[in-house]
Amino acid sequence: MENSIATTRKQSSILLACGVPPETADMCHTRFKADDMEFEQIGIMTDFDFELASLDPYPAWSLSQLLNRILPKHIEGLPFEKWYDPWTEELTEKGYPNELNGDLELHYNGSNWVVNYDEDGFYGTLPQAENPIEAIVRAIVLLDANGYSFSNRS
Repeated sequence: MENSIATTRKQSSILLACGVPPETADMCHTRFKADDMEFEQIGIMTDFDFELASLDPYPAWSLSQLLNRILPKHIEGLPFEKWYDPWTEELTEKGYPNELNGDLELHYNGSNWVVNYDEDGFYGTLPQAENPIEAIVRAIVLLDANGYSFSNRS
């Protein structure tokens, strides 16, 4: 299992594609050159960091930010028609209608971190992963695919 303090660049790209506003990021990936070598680092983001990062600044979200500011704490009546197929891990149609209703829950099931809102909805259909940040990114993709808007949560 890979541990990280924030989303990777790839995960950040996914969040941006789902409409998560970049200004909600609390960290930043930066690249810089020193002695003709290129380095990448991640750090806490301030306006100063983001504006003055020497090469290719990119937003990143900590686990705390994802839980406290990005994922909704409660969902009521969200049509839930797309899910992660547990065998292929691809986003697909469920084949039957369902609604998400409930409070956000992140828990460890013994092998994976699981994001859940509703026993009849998310549970057992992923989003789950070996690390909590990836599980949350998958949950955001799933919510976005089912019509939840992150763009108004900044």
